[in-house]
Amino acid sequence: MKKIILSVLAGLALVSTVKAAKAVPTLEALLPAETVLVMAAPNYASAKKHFKASASGQFWDSAEFKPFRKKLADGFEAN
Repeated sequence: MKKIILSVLAGLALVSTVKAAKAVPTLEALLPAETVLVMAAPNYASAKKHFKASASGQFWDSAEFKPFRKKLADGFEAN
């Protein structure tokens, strides 16, 4: 009896796992059609640290670039 119950539970778990995997929508389905760029990093903290240490990151944080960065952010917030 225990083997039957265990087999049924294992089968239900397997079926629900397969259905859950199929239910996960793709990025194309989640994002609006106007999306231009999507970036992903498996380890955000590490990616942020490496970007800040790079020449691009230092330029992004520079005082000379701050007015452009503010204008860019304001443009995103307005839309």
